[in-house]
Amino acid sequence: MRRALLVFLILFLVQCSIPVQAGELNIAAQGAVLMDRETGRVLYAHNPHIPLPPASTTKIMTILLGLELGQPEEIVTISRLAEYQEGSRVYLGEGEEYTLQELLYATQLSSANDAAVAVAEHLAGSVEDFAQLMNQRARELGAKNTNFVNPNGLPDPEHRTSAYDLALITRQALQYPEYRELITTSSYPMSWPGREEDRQLRNCNKLFHLYEGADGVKTGYTTEAGHTFVGSATREGRQLISVVLGSDNNHVWSDTIALLDYGFENFTNERLLAPGEEVAQAEVKYGSTVPLVLAEGFTYSLAVGESEEITTEVELEESIVAPIKEEEPLGVLRVYFGGEKLAEIPLLAAEGVKRKIYTRWWFWPLAFYVPWRTWVGIRRLQRHRRRRVWRA
Repeated sequence: MRRALLVFLILFLVQCSIPVQAGELNIAAQGAVLMDRETGRVLYAHNPHIPLPPASTTKIMTILLGLELGQPEEIVTISRLAEYQEGSRVYLGEGEEYTLQELLYATQLSSANDAAVAVAEHLAGSVEDFAQLMNQRARELGAKNTNFVNPNGLPDPEHRTSAYDLALITRQALQYPEYRELITTSSYPMSWPGREEDRQLRNCNKLFHLYEGADGVKTGYTTEAGHTFVGSATREGRQLISVVLGSDNNHVWSDTIALLDYGFENFTNERLLAPGEEVAQAEVKYGSTVPLVLAEGFTYSLAVGESEEITTEVELEESIVAPIKEEEPLGVLRVYFGGEKLAEIPLLAAEGVKRKIYTRWWFWPLAFYVPWRTWVGIRRLQRHRRRRVWRA
């Protein structure tokens, strides 16, 4: 039996390693997205904006807010509501105290519904108020098809998000080193009130064993949502985020592997513009021409041949007048891909520009006045000398 299972696993992995094109992807999930973490480009999408139940992938947002709004050493007291949460849990007891960090690890590694509620109540006072914070943060990140009503993803007809929105939320969470460490931890000792030993929380993310370079993120399951999974993997410095919603136990992994393979095999991240690169020059009224440099660089995920579709456009301020300070913003460089605007990068003065002295209003009157006053002075001195000679 074990040998047959091993053969099946090997054949499964070999099949998933064969290069695949976008048109050949056969995604079984109801919604799916593949996104490049650095550039934010969506590399593949299947029903990306349809609101679907996310199950425990909801907890990505819960942990994100825990990192942004709390401190790891804060003490959290467990409520009765948290204790009696259904589904996966770590069996917290009412009145027990834990650090926020412990509860975030329990929320991630054990997908603990009780820990997620404890985090929510600690940060916002109630589950309802925390849900408002979740939705507010989702809107800030550009998630337009998301409505959270709880911090753990337990079934609720109003609790929905989309594959694209979940990718946006995950991308933000992955900006934090603390989150990247949390999701890749294999085991974590959590205190256990009333017992001498700690309870060991273990990471059950199967992607670590199925995919080279896997480094996250979160599983989920309810009868309503089916199997959901947000994955991530890093190869040669590129990190991709995959989201699969509304799948089953078999396809959730094959879909994830197919998505990641497609992204790594068909796209590369190209540094199109470098910070400090000179891209234009500006005429300065009352001063000399000044070189303009980019305030920041620009990298984008491109397939073979797509670099030809990248165009740029420079727009300068209507009036650029000396004096100009070094690094003063004087315009923007817009980057387009196939007509779609990707970025707007500030253009800075590469050096300071002083106003030319002869452009000031008082210069020419003074330029004539000084020689005239000098001539008058000389004439007076000459007359004075002639008088002295005559008197003598």
